[in-house]
Amino acid sequence: MYKLVVVDDEKWVRRGILSKVKTLPFSWVREASSGEEAYRLIHDEEPHIVITDIKMPLMDGIALIQKVKDTMPNVCFIIVSGYAEFDYAEKALNMGVQGYLLKPISEERLVQKLKDVIAGLNLEDKHEKWHSIIEKDEHITTNCKDVIPEMCTFISRNYTSDLQVKDLAIKFSIAPNYLSTIFKSETGNTISKYIEDIRLEAACQLLRDTTCNIYTIAQSVGYKDAQYFYRVFKKVKGITPMEWRNDNQPIL
Repeated sequence: MYKLVVVDDEKWVRRGILSKVKTLPFSWVREASSGEEAYRLIHDEEPHIVITDIKMPLMDGIALIQKVKDTMPNVCFIIVSGYAEFDYAEKALNMGVQGYLLKPISEERLVQKLKDVIAGLNLEDKHEKWHSIIEKDEHITTNCKDVIPEMCTFISRNYTSDLQVKDLAIKFSIAPNYLSTIFKSETGNTISKYIEDIRLEAACQLLRDTTCNIYTIAQSVGYKDAQYFYRVFKKVKGITPMEWRNDNQPIL
């Protein structure tokens, strides 16, 4: 059984989230109306999962995540935000949060995301005794490093799927946290950034070589949310997908 904390400065939002998670296996659920209150609660109770809004007075969601992860790196975060707060949300995603949900929050997406996080926690529990052997055995560590090229090949062939660190961890029999560490050490990139780069490269090829619309291209390279794809593309490339297409039309 796991512990959950819901953080939002609006009471009706907190209560709405709480009403959607009643069927999930939490031993207790608490709520906080500010980042400061949430930090004290998290520090005292050590919850497994925190759902937090991004924009809040004084200590916002980004500051809360940073402060918690400094001392409690294993706490899992799911962030919620509006479209206008994408830049904030992207910062959180780069900090290794486990989920990003847009307001208004869909019950189906919220429950599924929590189930995914809980599944990851279950996997980490199973691997904890094993997470320990790896750290003490140089031979095993070397073998894990040897898997990274194979994993990169797998990602390049399956980037259109909903690839998650936990799924890769299961496939290659490496504990999730350790996998993230080894992957970053060997490639210089996080797994999520590596997948993002491959998807954007494929998107650029489709923008240049086809007349497919942006929604179709986003779906084709693994982004279910076309708006999210648009924002990521512009953030990384500095221009919109359509501007990139116009600048990179093949010369006939």
